[in-house]
Amino acid sequence: MRNTSPSDLSRFHPVDPVTSLPYGRRLSNNHRNFMQGRSIFKTLPPTESHTLVELPEYAHIREVLEVDGRTTLFVDDIPYRLDGNQLRRADLIDDQAMFRSLPCRVRRSPPDADKCTTSFVTRDPAPTPAVGSFDENKGWAPWFGDSIYTPATADRAMKLKTLKNKSRLPATVEFQKGIYGRIKVSIPYGTQNQFDTFEAGAIIIPAIDDSKHYVFTRLDAGTFYVAELAQGQNIRDTLNLKKASTLPEDLKAELLTVYTGSLNANNMARIYGTETVERALRTMEDIAIPIGGHANPPDTLKLLKVDTSPGEAVLFDHSTRMIVTQLPKGATSWSRSKVAPEAFRQRTVEIFDTLFLEPTIVLNNVDSALRIDRTMKKLHNLIPRHQRSLNPRNIAYAEVVTATGKREVYVSVSGAQRATEHLPLFRQNLGADQVKVGETTYFNVDMNEVFPSTSLFVSDQGKLLAVPATIKDVENYRPALTLKPTSLDSESKLISVISEKYPDPASIETVNVATTMPPCESCSVVIKQFGFDGGEIDLNVQWH
Repeated sequence: MRNTSPSDLSRFHPVDPVTSLPYGRRLSNNHRNFMQGRSIFKTLPPTESHTLVELPEYAHIREVLEVDGRTTLFVDDIPYRLDGNQLRRADLIDDQAMFRSLPCRVRRSPPDADKCTTSFVTRDPAPTPAVGSFDENKGWAPWFGDSIYTPATADRAMKLKTLKNKSRLPATVEFQKGIYGRIKVSIPYGTQNQFDTFEAGAIIIPAIDDSKHYVFTRLDAGTFYVAELAQGQNIRDTLNLKKASTLPEDLKAELLTVYTGSLNANNMARIYGTETVERALRTMEDIAIPIGGHANPPDTLKLLKVDTSPGEAVLFDHSTRMIVTQLPKGATSWSRSKVAPEAFRQRTVEIFDTLFLEPTIVLNNVDSALRIDRTMKKLHNLIPRHQRSLNPRNIAYAEVVTATGKREVYVSVSGAQRATEHLPLFRQNLGADQVKVGETTYFNVDMNEVFPSTSLFVSDQGKLLAVPATIKDVENYRPALTLKPTSLDSESKLISVISEKYPDPASIETVNVATTMPPCESCSVVIKQFGFDGGEIDLNVQWH
């Protein structure tokens, strides 16, 4: 069977095995008839920090980081998670193995104190407001990504598929901070007044016309629920949660956008602390619009009312970050090598030839792309086998022309393994962090520098030198993505060194950055902030 309508993902028909044409009556999207989505997707050999998966070319992908460090990947709205070395549909994985017991201490008095119940969590829960507190003022909710499950009896845990089969669930909001709340779902078990309870973060968002409020939450990988509160209905009343799949697609998409950004923001605050995130936000507010962010992010939503600033959108929202990554705003030129200025292209060929001490880049014609990405494999083969990573690493350089006419080339290979020293130019000059070639000085920035291993780094001068990746697919999100050390990316290391050496932008005339891979979303922000802060600096960036 296959989907036969691009606009309706629930429309399926049987398929003739000979002609591959649909025939017969439409099949309803009902779990009793069939289960959507492939069971597993093939994975490629893993790298040190990534698992590579082969997915269909036109599949719609969303990535979600979970607070416990896992990633949920939505492939055409079907949630998948890694199960060992396989990407498996989430509903086929026994997730009970990932839960651990939440410590509970039995009180000695009074005699009628509550019993010590068994609860399961995916990580130590963050401190929360008192149950029954409802604060509508804007603020952080580090507890937003926590998920707590308490079974009705300690020796029996509810299966996730049992929860997913429930189309409606009664729930209450335990406490609220701004648009964030924690909902509690209690599901009766047996006849002894026992309940399975689920506690999870939820967003509380008004409709654009204030006619209603939506309470939107996720109880498992891809199990989203929503409650609609009519105008005047109290948030403290019992909620009737229904599956989010019953909502119109445009409304569900906007609720997912707000929920994903909320999860990203609060997990950042949980991991790095609110003070560090607020420092990053203050810097981002100054540069968000000049580097391509929305001037008024709430205008991007047509059905919901939100209070989001340009800096918050760039720091927490994936679609906004992608705009910054792809648009040239914030740089003089920002492009693939095929369309980069010709002088820049020619200079890139010269620099890579110098780094490898032999002709390395071949220009077939004036319009061809520079295949500088091939140098990654070339360097990979030069590194001793016991020091090699699983995959070739990115190589980047930044050529600086100072106001006095001095020409310097700063070079870095991604990671903390000091692989830059294996480039032939530096290997021929062992122990030297700089080599003079003609009128140009080449610097190995990894020789004498120790870079912090973090994904959120703000300098003492308030400059962003590392930014966490945003959540691409909320159903497969793991906080490991938020923790991935983007400060060790080649471009981030280059900008860090240049910013420290030349704190006065007026001392620099031109900076040309070339990288063998397209700048990631974090590096794009770091590079463009440097160009924006530099005022009159002529900043050019190209990749293969």
